[in-house]
Amino acid sequence: QQLRATNGGIPQDAFRTALRGCVQDWPNDFEMQAYCLRQQIEGYNAVSRGPASPMTSLTATEEATIKRHCSMQWPSDFEMQAYCERQQAGGVAYLRTQPNQRTLSACARDWPGDYEMQAYCVREGLY
Repeated sequence: QQLRATNGGIPQDAFRTALRGCVQDWPNDFEMQAYCLRQQIEGYNAVSRGPASPMTSLTATEEATIKRHCSMQWPSDFEMQAYCERQQAGGVAYLRTQPNQRTLSACARDWPGDYEMQAYCVREGLY
């Protein structure tokens, strides 16, 4: 009820989306609904700040690609969007350390817009 009174400090439509998912996941457990909702609010705030990596700076294009990819993958789960953004940003950081342009290009061609999978492709030497 405390979170509902303030929408958890996030926009009302985002709060409703988060609440709906938490109630659906935990229909008979109010403690888990509250926990889930706090996680969703934290995720929403992280997503609002945008993708970032402590290892490298992201370009505006990389940020936009990551936001688009993660919001499409997890349209109503802010916690997972935030996790996805962290993983994608980590993929960008890894890709920047790789010298083999041929492999990078092949992996980017196979996994457009998914830096985490591009990094996996390079790491596993799929080309």
